[in-house]
Amino acid sequence: MLGIFKKFKGRNRYKNMVLKGIAYTPNLGFDKQGQKLMPNGFDLAEFVNKGCIKYQHALGKNGMDIIGSPTVVRVTENNELYIEAELYADSPLARNVYDLATMLEEGKSNQRLGFAVVGKVLEYDKNDERVVTKAKITNVYITPNPACLGTEVQVVR
Repeated sequence: MLGIFKKFKGRNRYKNMVLKGIAYTPNLGFDKQGQKLMPNGFDLAEFVNKGCIKYQHALGKNGMDIIGSPTVVRVTENNELYIEAELYADSPLARNVYDLATMLEEGKSNQRLGFAVVGKVLEYDKNDERVVTKAKITNVYITPNPACLGTEVQVVR
């Protein structure tokens, strides 16, 4: 058993697997894809009602990357997308992601998992087509390589 998880011995650490954090912020400039999304223009209805939390873009070919559901979704006063998500306790991948997030958070490294939003662009800024002013968000991924460097997955304890 990993030393970091010894304190959980004898209790079900997977009973309440909840993660939270900023899923997107335009406040740090353009992301690694050369875009800036404006969360105050996000249509979040589909994500809130039918969206899911997935792990790593590359796994998504067979649906086995679905690891949880959003429980709190809002745009902050700083125009950042904030989410909380409950991971599925019966999913081995969700358990692995939760363990990884916990290990990174409690370890000495400053490496963390991040978020990536997925959806459809509805409108670009008329003066700068790199700026997305409206988008329909459908899912959010947890990834070790987020396009927006201002995201960070945090474990809710």
